[in-house]
Amino acid sequence: MTFPFTIKTDIDLGARSTAMIVGRDADVVIREGDVPKTIDAEFDGASFQLKAGEFLQDVPDGSRLYVRGGREIIYQRGPETGDRDLQLFVLGSAWGAVCYQRGLIPIHASANIANGKIVAFTGHSGAGKSTLAANLARRGYDFFTDDTLIFDPQSDAPETLCFAGQKQLKLWRDAIEVTGAEALHPVREHAAVDKHFAVPPKPSDLTLAPLTKLFILRRTNGKSSEPNAIEAMTGSEALMAIRANLYRPHYAEILMGRRTLYTGLKRLVETVEVASFIREIGDRNYEPAIDYITKAIGPAATPGA
Repeated sequence: MTFPFTIKTDIDLGARSTAMIVGRDADVVIREGDVPKTIDAEFDGASFQLKAGEFLQDVPDGSRLYVRGGREIIYQRGPETGDRDLQLFVLGSAWGAVCYQRGLIPIHASANIANGKIVAFTGHSGAGKSTLAANLARRGYDFFTDDTLIFDPQSDAPETLCFAGQKQLKLWRDAIEVTGAEALHPVREHAAVDKHFAVPPKPSDLTLAPLTKLFILRRTNGKSSEPNAIEAMTGSEALMAIRANLYRPHYAEILMGRRTLYTGLKRLVETVEVASFIREIGDRNYEPAIDYITKAIGPAATPGA
């Protein structure tokens, strides 16, 4: 099994998606069509509406997305929406919604492979998840996923199996230059944002592997006694830290169901090492922080393998 569901799509998703594309009998269909103006929402946000089994989103450029029953992603293009922006919307919020509807837990994380297992990094936007994953790839730790790590709580495997959400990095231009990633094209077609999709220095062919360590990235302002520290997290503290860093966490309880969500998170906390990785921000600690985390992770592969 390379991904928990197959897709049929009428738009090119490029190399970012790891789901298998099939011509018929797909688990999830992505298509252009009529999107409802509103739904009988349990939660009404500024640009989205939620209820059990349904998700509706209005995108600022005029596009609209509707996800239903974990089976369909229906989109309506804005007047100037190109394929690249449409990919971004479909493989972003809509993808997270369809995962929750199918009983999967998407974590907002980037990850590498160390000795055959996943080491993942999560944290708020701008915490440095993608840059850290790219730097570890530069040091020999195969890159596994960026932006989304998908956990299957329904698996009966003894280990915590996770799927790669996206096989390309999203990096600012300065991060591309220091990590050695290969820049592809800007994330947005028309917006003047210097963030690009990029090929990591050492990509992994794996799309499924057991998760062994999950680090919550945090930053200090230089007032701590040590520039880098790792603090173990367990129990409810670890569970709530992961809950806060799910992909679109405000969708999770309604689309997945509160009991199903917390049962899955409890299993994750019981089977994975969870810790905070606290780093001093600034250029002087850039390489020392990478040195520090590589020691905590261990070797990229078993010696002699």
